[in-house]
Amino acid sequence: MLRGGLLEQQRCYNHPHRITEQRCSRCRMSFCEFCLHEVPPAERPPPERIRPWRRNVPDPDPPDARYCDECAAELRRFAAAAQTENRPFWQWRPSRAALRNWLLGTFIVAIVVVPAWFVAGEAAKTPLTAEEAARIAVGLRGGFTSLEGTNVLLSVYGGSYVGTNVPSQDGHGPSALIDSFWQANVADWRSEQAEFPAELVFRAALNSSMGKLILRVSPDSPPESWPRDFELLISVTGPDSGYKSVLQATFPREEAERLLRDATRRREDPVPAPLRFTFPETRGIWVMLRILSNHGHPGFTSLAEIEVYPAEAPP
Repeated sequence: MLRGGLLEQQRCYNHPHRITEQRCSRCRMSFCEFCLHEVPPAERPPPERIRPWRRNVPDPDPPDARYCDECAAELRRFAAAAQTENRPFWQWRPSRAALRNWLLGTFIVAIVVVPAWFVAGEAAKTPLTAEEAARIAVGLRGGFTSLEGTNVLLSVYGGSYVGTNVPSQDGHGPSALIDSFWQANVADWRSEQAEFPAELVFRAALNSSMGKLILRVSPDSPPESWPRDFELLISVTGPDSGYKSVLQATFPREEAERLLRDATRRREDPVPAPLRFTFPETRGIWVMLRILSNHGHPGFTSLAEIEVYPAEAPP
């Protein structure tokens, strides 16, 4: 209250016993001539560097403007900061606080980011196996059930390859038939020679009810090597006996080629529609696919995927 009264009587803020008519050009407080100082324009910051809530006079200040101690010191600090920002990088001299922050940031990068970088690099060098990729796909889908139902032969679901009566080419083993991958640039199954009948035996995850078969072919294999006549057999006794024939059919090569062409044209959904074969509902554990012929390839027979589902897909 005392200071408020003194200011109304135009007395110096620092020396209340002195009457004055002078004011600081910045804060507009009353000060005597001993409390006001000149700040040359060269030592003042640009107008945009001045805090707006301390400005009560138009910009720029006149050359003969006089300031109180606090405003003069603040103007010089702003001017020094502006000069530091505008000087070339080779003249930059970090402050102690800036140097400390830089060292702290470098330490955090060295401790956290660098090891994570090396771990990610090593992980990128290690290719995913077909089973690992299938597990990721199942996780992204949210479960084993697809629009077709649950594939009881899927390896990550618990299905497995048991055996065959014909040898396979290196890198094209029968396990590729139940890994859920049939796209281009993915290894499919190929027999070493075009021998018939070629019998492929698989074990379902459980004693399951089956009623639908899907065969998928790879666009990387010649259509002549795709299966032509085939038979599906199911057993509840064992992998070597008790088989019951549930389906005898011919794989439509022309239809498969058309579906592959249509899928190639669809950029947003390049997956070809599956070729489905239905048969009476049958319970079993072991599944045999007996390939009786291919479409004329003299060297080998190929197939990308075999999928067996219940008779009806879930709603």
